[in-house]
Amino acid sequence: MFTIKKIFFILITFFIFTNSICFSQTGWIPQISGTTDSLKSVRFLNINTGWTVGTNGVILRTTNSGTSWMKMKNAFTKDLQSVCVISDLVCFTAGDSGLILKTTNSGNNWSNPNSHVSVKLNSIFFINAQTGFSTGNDGTIIKTIDSGSSWFILASNTGIQLNSIHFSDPDKGWVCGYGGIFHTTNGGAQWSPQFIDGNLILSSIYFTDPQHGWSGYYDNSTFGPENVRTTDGGLSWTNHPMNNSYSISLFFISENKGWSSGFYGSIMYSTNSGTAWTQQLSGTIEHLRSIYFIDS
Repeated sequence: MFTIKKIFFILITFFIFTNSICFSQTGWIPQISGTTDSLKSVRFLNINTGWTVGTNGVILRTTNSGTSWMKMKNAFTKDLQSVCVISDLVCFTAGDSGLILKTTNSGNNWSNPNSHVSVKLNSIFFINAQTGFSTGNDGTIIKTIDSGSSWFILASNTGIQLNSIHFSDPDKGWVCGYGGIFHTTNGGAQWSPQFIDGNLILSSIYFTDPQHGWSGYYDNSTFGPENVRTTDGGLSWTNHPMNNSYSISLFFISENKGWSSGFYGSIMYSTNSGTAWTQQLSGTIEHLRSIYFIDS
C-alpha cells in the first residue's frame, strides 16, 4: 500500500479533470516524491512550477507539473511547516524554532534571515514581493516589508497557537488557531478577535476577497469537524458541516468553488461557497495537510 512517506499525492497540488467526467472520483492520482519525509505544505507558481516542504528540512521543487520532484539542498534539518512562492526565482519557507529560509535562485542557495522568534512558525504568506507575514505558536505574528531580509514582531494580543495567516490586501488580514480567529485592518499593527471558541482547533483560513472567507476546524467538545464561513469580512461567522472531513487545509478559487483536505485522506469539494460539501476519493488514508489549486 502506498504511504505519504513514499509518494507525494497530486491532491495537495492540483486537480486533473477527465474529458468525460468533471470531478471524477478517479481524478486524484499519486506522484512519486522521492523522499521519505512527511510533506506539510505545497504551493505552485504556475501549472509547471511548484514547491513542497516538510520534516527534516526537506524542500522539493518540480518544473514539470509534479511528474518529477527535485530535492533542494539546504543546511537546515528543522521541520518546515509552510511554503510561499513569489516568483520563479524567489521562494520562502518557515518552520520550527523560528526558522525562515529564502531563496533568490530557484532553490540552489538558501539564506536564513533572523526572524527574532524561537517558536514554531506554522504559516507564511506574502501579499507581494516585499510584504509578508508568518505566524506560529504562542500568538506569534511577524512581518517583513523588505522581501524577507528583516522581520519584526507584531502584537497579536493573544497567546494561542496560530496555525494559518491570510491577507486579502495589504491592510486586511486574518489569523486562526487554537480557539479563535483574529483580524487586522491596518497591515498587522493591531489585531482584534472576530471569532472565539476555546473548543475549536482552527487549522487554516482563506479569503477570496475582503468579504468572503473560510476556516476549517476540529471541535474538541463534540469531536466533530466543521467549517466556518463569513460573507462580511469576519463580522459574523456561520458554521457548516463537512461530513466528517477533519479539515486541515482549505483553498477556494472563487466565492463558490473550493476544496478541503484533511485527516485520513479526506478531500471535500464545494460549489456553493462552503455551505455543503461533497467527498472526493483520494486513494489514501494518510493525512493530507495542504491543498492548492492553479485554476478550476
